[in-house]
Amino acid sequence: METREPKIETKLKRKLLVARQLILLERVWKFSGPLFCTLLLFCASTLAGGWTVLSPYIHFAGLLAFAAAFIASLWYLIRHFSLPKEEEGLARLEWENSLKHRPLRSSDANPILSEQTTARTQFLWHLHLKQQLMALGKVRLFAPRLGVSSGDSWSFRALSILLLVIGIGMGGSGALSHFKTAFSVNLLGPVAKIEADIWAVPPDYTALAPVLLVQQKTETVDEIQTNGVSAFKVPQGSKLIGRLTGGSEDTPLLRNGQDSFAFDTVERGNFQVNLEDIQSGRWSLEKDGDIVASWDVDLIPDLAPLIKILTLPAETDRSALQLVVLAEDDYGVVELSGLITRDGQEDAILLPLPFVLGAKTVESKSYHDLTAHPWAGLTVNLQVTAKDEAGQIGTSQVVKLKLPERVFTNPIARALVAERKRLMADPEQNRIPVIESLSIITSLPEAESEDVGAMLMVSVARGILLFESGDETYKEVAELLWQAALKFENGNLTLAERALREAQQRLMDALNNGASDEEIQKLVEELKQAMSDFLQEMAKNQQMQSGEQQPMQQGDQNQMLSNQDLNNMLDQIDQLSRSGAREDAKNLLSQLQDILENLQMASPMMQSPSQQAGQKMLNELGEMLKQQQDLLDQTMRSSRRSGNLKDQPLSKQAEQLRRLAEEQEKLRQKLGEMMADMGMQGKIPGSLGQAERSMNSARGQLESGQGGQAQTSQKNAMDALQRTMEGLAQQMMQAGHGQPQGQVGAQGNRDPLGRPVQENGQGGRDNNQFKIFDKGYLSTTRQILDELRRRLTDPARPEGEKQYLRRLMERFQ
Repeated sequence: METREPKIETKLKRKLLVARQLILLERVWKFSGPLFCTLLLFCASTLAGGWTVLSPYIHFAGLLAFAAAFIASLWYLIRHFSLPKEEEGLARLEWENSLKHRPLRSSDANPILSEQTTARTQFLWHLHLKQQLMALGKVRLFAPRLGVSSGDSWSFRALSILLLVIGIGMGGSGALSHFKTAFSVNLLGPVAKIEADIWAVPPDYTALAPVLLVQQKTETVDEIQTNGVSAFKVPQGSKLIGRLTGGSEDTPLLRNGQDSFAFDTVERGNFQVNLEDIQSGRWSLEKDGDIVASWDVDLIPDLAPLIKILTLPAETDRSALQLVVLAEDDYGVVELSGLITRDGQEDAILLPLPFVLGAKTVESKSYHDLTAHPWAGLTVNLQVTAKDEAGQIGTSQVVKLKLPERVFTNPIARALVAERKRLMADPEQNRIPVIESLSIITSLPEAESEDVGAMLMVSVARGILLFESGDETYKEVAELLWQAALKFENGNLTLAERALREAQQRLMDALNNGASDEEIQKLVEELKQAMSDFLQEMAKNQQMQSGEQQPMQQGDQNQMLSNQDLNNMLDQIDQLSRSGAREDAKNLLSQLQDILENLQMASPMMQSPSQQAGQKMLNELGEMLKQQQDLLDQTMRSSRRSGNLKDQPLSKQAEQLRRLAEEQEKLRQKLGEMMADMGMQGKIPGSLGQAERSMNSARGQLESGQGGQAQTSQKNAMDALQRTMEGLAQQMMQAGHGQPQGQVGAQGNRDPLGRPVQENGQGGRDNNQFKIFDKGYLSTTRQILDELRRRLTDPARPEGEKQYLRRLMERFQ
């Protein structure tokens, strides 16, 4: 009998271990045939999309059948499976390497030797071991036998592989997504398609349309992924609203970075969401654990308004503060105001500025009467602020200026203003001295003869100070003293001026805020009335100071205006507003404000005796020119009648021409007398002599019955008179250049004939004046030209009249 010991070499042990694993693989492959076929059949049917065509119940039954087959085949594998032993591994190596006499299994055997064992026997044993060791060095591993038919006599494995290949081909690129469908069984009914609409809604004040972020109709994740990720730019402060229907009853989620927002359930399978002030970044919509959609949001920042003071604040002729500012915002301005402060003081003056609510670009011009404020005449700081819908505030640079201060000429008014300043400087300390001063003022004889209403204000202010005190009391007294001083100074002019500014502001606000045409018309009428009252008070005040009423003039331009001119501007504002040209109406109203703020009564202009004589001469020449024009018209009518009525008696024609010759002679004699007066004062203009000779020729031609030749002489006389007047007016303007208040009559920057002159000092009409009436002027000119052309084309008119009409047309071309 023999025993064994573990003497197999290490190399052989490694080969033995691998051989046992290969045997294990063969056994698993042999007995896993049912399991392999079950899995491949399930994959083939899933990849081919077979589950999608089944009803939920058949789908569920199929899953149960595959699960039962899987468990049964797995049990079959486990039941027939056993781990290979060492003897089996050695035997398999011997068989695969064709080793005889069990060399591997007997290599560790020990002989049982007795005392009778001879040396020859031991030698043979050792020789046997040597041969065995030589055989072990030739042992090689074998390949496992994994044939398709191993353990599968019916070739089910081959059929399963074929079906798997067919399923992959039928499934296409989205075949893998069918595995999810295979395990998704809804016995309660089919799951509705997911429909999602997500919108980004900008703030209302931006006036921008909502942006569609997501509009999905999908069932699978792959359909969504192929759409890609879109990027959107939306204004800052936008909100997100969304609606989702379909899918399961799980609540959808919106994700933005680490933040998540759940939808609200409206009803079963219907969800909505409303998020305020969304943030930028990557957003995604999740439903049933899947990402339904993804998109990027980039916010457009809402910048604060930009403010710029276009021109330095200026003081008007009526002591008002003029402000011209420009405000810009990306979505519109909702508040615009000026803030006036003083260094070291907490009080401030708030100035509301006119503007179009919600306009992106605002150019505001306004006038403010701050002469009643205690800071009048002092240096202050001005800063303009604007606010947008988001509440952001923009500010301009701080401008230092001196507030306009009203200068009083009435002694009582000056005294009241001085007491007012003293009271506001230190009310508690100066209260009693101010009361005493007011008592003295009310007892003055000059004050008693002044405005009774103003005196009543002063008495009331004195009584309030006598019995009351406190900040509100002092402010009330200061206001009463100021109003009394204004009445002493200007009467009711200040009240009319205030009412005028308020009417202007109401009309400007109505134009800015899109008021109706009826309201605009009503405000225009109110402004007309306020302007009429203001002009009347202004004229009355000027008459009281100078003793006579003077015309109005417009500030530095020295342009004469009438109440009718201003009313025409208001009528045009109403017409522009009704036609939809609100911007033009506002511009014209701004021009009217400029005119009224710089309006003043024209001061009497003193003229030298020579200028007065020149003005008189020009007036006389103008009258002569008009009379000569009348004579020319009568001569042309007489010639036309004589041409049309051939049977008219010659004696009657001669009588008409003789009468015209007498009138022509009278005009020539009048011109001669003027020439004699001019000869005594200096040199007679040559053009005036030409006019006299042309008149004499016209007289002779009319006496001899030559009406056509007389017309030519009369026209020559008119041209000579015109040249004389222009030369004389030029001389007078040159003589009066640079003198105070002007020296060309009482009409300022006009020639002696009342026509506006050009800025270069040359005579003639300045076509740049009164541009607001250009439309009517052009219409009248066109009508005149049409009438002249009509008469020129009339063949019945004589040649002399046609020549006259041609010369008239030259004036309008």
